[in-house]
Amino acid sequence: MKILSLDISKTGCGMGQGDGSCPPHTSVTSFDQEDVFDAGAAFDRWLTGEILNYGPDAIWAEAPLPAAAQRHTHNSERSIRIQNGLYFIAGTVARKRKILFRSVAVSTWRSSFVGKSNPVDPKLATMRMCDLLGWPHGGDDNRADSAGIWAHAHIKEGNAPGVRQMLSRGSVRRMAG
Repeated sequence: MKILSLDISKTGCGMGQGDGSCPPHTSVTSFDQEDVFDAGAAFDRWLTGEILNYGPDAIWAEAPLPAAAQRHTHNSERSIRIQNGLYFIAGTVARKRKILFRSVAVSTWRSSFVGKSNPVDPKLATMRMCDLLGWPHGGDDNRADSAGIWAHAHIKEGNAPGVRQMLSRGSVRRMAG
C-alpha cells in the first residue's frame, strides 16, 4: 500500500511517502503566508500536486491537538486556525480524490515509532530514531515526524512485518527514546 503521511505544523508540513518496502521518502514544505487563506490555498495546491505525482492509496495525518491543548502550548489563535484548517483541507482533498484518509494522535504514532508516547524531548527522540534507522530528515523535526507517522500507518494498514523489520534493526527503538 502506498502511504503519504503528513505532519502539519503552523508554518509548514512534513511529508513521508512510500509503500513500506524501503524507508520513506521525506520532505518538508513551508506555508508561512501572512494570510491564512493564502496558506490554505498554497497547501491545497501542494498536496494536490503530491497526490498527482505519487498516487497514494492512503493519506495519514497527525490529528491536531484540541484547541485548549494548543493554547496551552502558547500557539496563537492564527496558528491554531492554520493547523486545524490545513488538516481539514488534507481530509477534504483526500475525500475528493477517493483516497483513504486517517488521522492519528501524536502520542499513538510516537509510541509505535520511538517506543514512548511522551519522551522527554519528543522532537529529538523522533529525529534520533530516524538517524538510527538511516532515514534522512535534514534536521527538520516535521520531516522526521512524518517518517514516524508513515511507519505507524504501515503497521496499522497491514504492512507490519516489513516496517517492524526496519524498526527492529539492532533494537534501535530502545536507544532512541
